Amino acid sequence: MIPLEGRVFLARHGRPDFPDRRGYLLGWTDLPLSPEGREQARDLGTALAGIPFRRVWCSDLLRTRQTAELLGVEAQPRKELREIFLGEWDGLPVEEVAAREPEAFAARGADFAGFRPPGGESFGDLQARAVAAFEALMEEAEEGPVLLVGHTGFFWTLVSRYADVPLDRFGRFPQGYCGVHVLRRGKAGFAPERLNWVPRIG
Repeated sequence: MIPLEGRVFLARHGRPDFPDRRGYLLGWTDLPLSPEGREQARDLGTALAGIPFRRVWCSDLLRTRQTAELLGVEAQPRKELREIFLGEWDGLPVEEVAAREPEAFAARGADFAGFRPPGGESFGDLQARAVAAFEALMEEAEEGPVLLVGHTGFFWTLVSRYADVPLDRFGRFPQGYCGVHVLRRGKAGFAPERLNWVPRIG
């Protein structure tokens, strides 16, 4: 088991209830959990049941609030913990955006950290928002284990900052649905201790 003192658990929400099996650009679009996602959250809740979290926060979007509820924790929703905002692209199928705006979509691939979809945030913008929100919450938190229930993009920007990895290396440290990144808080700040951890049940 991971030591608990000074640890921050970053738990991604379960699988959302997408309209179909296509890939979607999902940011602030407020989808609920799918049946599969609800089961993922229940399983993670069973695995985390023995951890005495002193503080728990979640994004205010439905998929994270539902995940927190199914984990069996009482989480405080915070808007600043939301996923990246994708503007006019938010909630659209990836293939639709790529076909409709091929030049802009290619520009996103060429500058993953700096590209902003129309009306949206870049990953650089998200990192600035995420680090500020996270560190403000950590000033409130006690030394014991802390849990954040949120989003893969948001959590990736924290891992990128504290592991000193460029933002455009997004795929280097994936985080599955209800996967958990664990950060260790020390005198020098935060450092990733375990990535995409899915605790065994039983």
